[in-house]
Amino acid sequence: MQKQIVRQLIEAYLTGAADDAAREELLRYVQNDEAIILAVLTEMQEAQAAETASLDSEKMFATLQKILSVDKISQAKTVSLNRTSTKKWWWAAASVVFLVGLAVGIYKMVNVPTTTIATALHKENKIEAPSSNKATIMLADGTTVFLDSINNGAVAQQGNVALIKLANGKIAYQTNNGEIIEKLQYNTLFNPKGSKVIDIALSDGTHVWLNAGSSITYPVVFIGSERKVALKGEGYFEVAKNADMPFSVTSQSTEVQVLGTHFNINAYADDPNERITLLEGSVQVKAARQQEILKPLQQAVINDGGALSIKNHVNIEEVMAWKDGLFYFDEMSLKELMKQIERWYDVEVVFDKNIPNKKFTGKMYKNVPLSEVLKILEELDIHFKTEAKKIIVTN
Repeated sequence: MQKQIVRQLIEAYLTGAADDAAREELLRYVQNDEAIILAVLTEMQEAQAAETASLDSEKMFATLQKILSVDKISQAKTVSLNRTSTKKWWWAAASVVFLVGLAVGIYKMVNVPTTTIATALHKENKIEAPSSNKATIMLADGTTVFLDSINNGAVAQQGNVALIKLANGKIAYQTNNGEIIEKLQYNTLFNPKGSKVIDIALSDGTHVWLNAGSSITYPVVFIGSERKVALKGEGYFEVAKNADMPFSVTSQSTEVQVLGTHFNINAYADDPNERITLLEGSVQVKAARQQEILKPLQQAVINDGGALSIKNHVNIEEVMAWKDGLFYFDEMSLKELMKQIERWYDVEVVFDKNIPNKKFTGKMYKNVPLSEVLKILEELDIHFKTEAKKIIVTN
């Protein structure tokens, strides 16, 4: 009986026959009982597959987005569903497509728009999600190594230290046992916009992940009484413990000191705030004349004036979504959202005047073409013009 109700709700929604009450009931099922939604979609998929041997995957994807995405992003403090609810509805379309692996769909029930800006971008200048890593390493002598164009194994030798590209794409440093390094040599790992997340194992065993549009400068081998690195952009650190050699990270105007811990730093130059979030252990954050010691699930926020404040009980899933391949928005402004899109797809975003003050809540996988993300935003009355790789957000 419940499946029949859900099927009727989906069919009414897709054909435009659902009233506000029906739409809200369907979204409650999506939020609270996704298993039933998936079961009904699978049954409808199988029934459709029995009728036709050739299905349009693009229309299928749009259908799933329409069922599981549209109206699930909050506008300011309301949902675009009925303008009165204060609940937050989560994106699930991309998750369904890529996790469940639906190969066909019920697209015949949907009239997919063909004249939107997003559709034009998809057809004429399709911008895919990053499928490879474009990172480079600048060696101490100024030589640049392009990591996506080299084979696995040793790729550079610096004294008695070899830079290694591992079979899984990770980067590591390998030293010859018994040899002594007397001088610090610095390398810089750059991960540009439009590049997948890159991770590197430093010579002390510390593991670092870099988001798109980020870089880290570090010694080839740590010597002396401390371990210092410099970060631009966003990075996640799992620091190897060494009480005799404290580890520190400097960003724009902040220094984070640790012995051994897991933490994330978001310090893009074009963001007004820096954010240091502690997942495990303990860190000391210094900014201007202030300093604070963080506990797990706390976040230090440093504004452009250098003032430091502490947030408690931070949503770690949201903070770490970039590392896990997700877009995750929690009451995020349109400008903040578009910054993430700009970095991930390596496009330029420009805003016209009088952009609506909307906020967004939702999550979806990042391995979808840019056009699919824009389609969702267009459904929420966010309008675009495109010029090559420039997206102009209009009123």
